[in-house]
Amino acid sequence: MVFLATFFLATFLVFVAFFVVFLATFFFETFFNAFFLLARPVAGLVFLATFFRVVFLAFFLVVFFFAGILIKILN
Repeated sequence: MVFLATFFLATFLVFVAFFVVFLATFFFETFFNAFFLLARPVAGLVFLATFFRVVFLAFFLVVFFFAGILIKILN
């Protein structure tokens, strides 16, 4: 039970950190594209970064969800 609670907390903290990074990069990309007009050379990289962010976000949401279910079942 302690392991699951620790796992749940660690997953939550990783999710929060990931969300903060997501917001920071989102605002940076918006600023970068709007003010420096360099979107075309880095458009592919921006797409890849956004794609991987969404994939990791989905992964952590699934892990977070199942960790919560396991804790409820075993509690």
